[in-house]
Amino acid sequence: LILFNIYQELGYLATWEVDAMLATACCIKLYNVPRLAVLQSDPVSVKGVRVANLIMRSTFILYFLLASCGYPLSVEETAPWLFFDGKLFQMKYREAESGYSHSRLCDNRMDVLKDFQVARNIVLHNDN
Repeated sequence: LILFNIYQELGYLATWEVDAMLATACCIKLYNVPRLAVLQSDPVSVKGVRVANLIMRSTFILYFLLASCGYPLSVEETAPWLFFDGKLFQMKYREAESGYSHSRLCDNRMDVLKDFQVARNIVLHNDN
């Protein structure tokens, strides 16, 4: 919902930036804390930091909206750590910017690629 709004309504993100965020959200389940800790963090993209900041600010706005509706979705269903990690996002951001294939962005995992493609279709091609 957040990514759809930023891409469709605001027109702020390039398609490859959407791919980076979706790859992060879909791949994060493959990365435990020790694996995330050893990810290379350099170089950090300034634009990537801005994109991540925009997404996280939008996530917190969503929390306020959920609170005003009596939390129809639980924190466990919407917690940012379930779909975002800064180091992983920076890695996926660099990969997407370099033109990596969707399969490679998804760590060559078909199950992850399937989730990625479904989410990508919703964000990029939903005209409703």
